[in-house]
Amino acid sequence: MNKFERNGLCIIGFILFIVALIIGGNYLVNNLDNKTVNESKNTSEIKYLDSNKDIVYYENVNVISEEANLIYRDIKINLDSEDARNVEQKLNTLMNEIKGKYELISESDIQEDSILMDYDDILEAKIINYTIYNSSKYLTILVNNYMFYATKEDTESDLSYYVFDKYSGKLLNNELICENEKLTNEDIENKIYEYISSIENINIDETLVNEYTLFYNEYGELMVKILVNIDDITYNDFIKVY
Repeated sequence: MNKFERNGLCIIGFILFIVALIIGGNYLVNNLDNKTVNESKNTSEIKYLDSNKDIVYYENVNVISEEANLIYRDIKINLDSEDARNVEQKLNTLMNEIKGKYELISESDIQEDSILMDYDDILEAKIINYTIYNSSKYLTILVNNYMFYATKEDTESDLSYYVFDKYSGKLLNNELICENEKLTNEDIENKIYEYISSIENINIDETLVNEYTLFYNEYGELMVKILVNIDDITYNDFIKVY
């Protein structure tokens, strides 16, 4: 083989190498692009169980007083995830435990002048109410567990929050929310301190050691619920993180 033949083979080999690079590159790019598009589609759709229904709806509704908003009902969380099913089952189990367990004024021997609020003859009732904050990305279910008394204007409430990422269906706790928002526990505590330091007669040390809860409101704003201590009084307060 002479010098020219060797050069010709080198040139042909080089051309074939370039062609292989182009074909292989196009294959990889197309497959990566398709994978990216598919992953984007998987994360850009809300994980509804039934797209024809609201993201939260109710079944087996029993209103014992519409005026006082005293309602027993089973909650349905319309997200296709194991977390949603677990929370749904937990809340409905709690609701089943209190359904129908209320007392009537007409069936009691309580003095009439002790009644401050007469709503549909209800004297006492254990109630679980739901408030739904449905923003573009997050679903927050506020669960208000309390006892209604016709003899009291104020009653203690046990508030709990369940925050879901609507696109993954995942239940988010404080740690995961901080991780998503690139915040630290110290960031949240500093925000709480900044807010409560201006409250008159507040016990700052006791308030700061109370557990806080992060959630998103209906506008998608990050909020923190805190328990405030003032002398012998405690109450729930809410701060917008941003």
